[in-house]
Amino acid sequence: MSASMFHLSTARLVWPDAPVVYYIGNLAPDCADIRACKDHTHFRDRPDRWAALDELRLRTESEDAYGQGILMHLYLDCVWDELVFESFQRLGVARYRQEIARASAYMYHHEPWIAALWERMAACPPAEYATREAFPEEKVRDYVAENRRWHIRTEGTPSDVYPPAFCKDFIVKTAADFLKWHKVGVIH
Repeated sequence: MSASMFHLSTARLVWPDAPVVYYIGNLAPDCADIRACKDHTHFRDRPDRWAALDELRLRTESEDAYGQGILMHLYLDCVWDELVFESFQRLGVARYRQEIARASAYMYHHEPWIAALWERMAACPPAEYATREAFPEEKVRDYVAENRRWHIRTEGTPSDVYPPAFCKDFIVKTAADFLKWHKVGVIH
């Protein structure tokens, strides 16, 4: 799974003027703190992960900004998991998490639009996105608040494994690919 700034940066390319709940939806699936729950909500426990994602695409109403954010999040993580699986295995869990955290912090401190977005997300009343049983609004609210605090206080030095050029290329390509997939669906 990637880090918050990958999700928000890609989401911004896909729908720049989206309502704040769309961006919160782009973080909501990571509110689960139990690995088995997260694996389930991210379809990692299914052999047909892409088919499950395509089914969710078909069930998610276009007017449902929060649901569209969740869909975007899950799509990005499917792509990310395939792309970085080898580096994840090579690095191990601790170093992998350190490197994606470094990349996320670096992006936070080098994107002029992001602080205002995090502030808007933190200020959004949970009642506006309290629509998914798998992502309880209080857990989502706490996840957004804690991640905002972490990004503010964590200085961002570029990751050695996922440097800024890699991150930018991933974000741009994933946003373009998502828009294509979102229209017609593609089973990988």
